[in-house]
Amino acid sequence: MRRVLPLLLALTGCTVAEPLPVYELPPPATAAERERDLQQHLREGQTWEEQERRMKDVKDAFGQPSNADALGPKTNTSPAK
Repeated sequence: MRRVLPLLLALTGCTVAEPLPVYELPPPATAAERERDLQQHLREGQTWEEQERRMKDVKDAFGQPSNADALGPKTNTSPAK
């Protein structure tokens, strides 16, 4: 088997693949950067105060963000000590 595998690789023309490139992810935005981005990209004719009021209305209507995902709420399932 030790002699067959290198022979098989040589016959099939297997070459060493180059490693995939590594891409750096941008650092997560801070709260101040996110707010500045929101202020720069307001809808036409909308003030920042109006945007804040709408965001508050949405949070009041839907509640605070949960820790749930597509599989349901995340719970601590570790056994009690």
